[in-house]
Amino acid sequence: SWLHGVPVVSLYADPDDFIKRYNLGYQTDNFNIMINKVQELVRDIPLMRALGQNARNLSINEFGIEKVVDQFVDVCKSL
Repeated sequence: SWLHGVPVVSLYADPDDFIKRYNLGYQTDNFNIMINKVQELVRDIPLMRALGQNARNLSINEFGIEKVVDQFVDVCKSL
């Protein structure tokens, strides 16, 4: 979803605190709060787009093909 510019609303999970640290959506441990956050995003399209753009930028910079290929080449060179 991040690569496609979709913000995430997560119940419990936030791997490496990426959602909070990079403002990619919301993470909560409360189901009712999760529902409220989804409703907030649906009502506030500019906010949804901003969080989605954050998600896309992060996913390209951290997990994009250029970075992955460079890491793969480095591993191969070290063998």
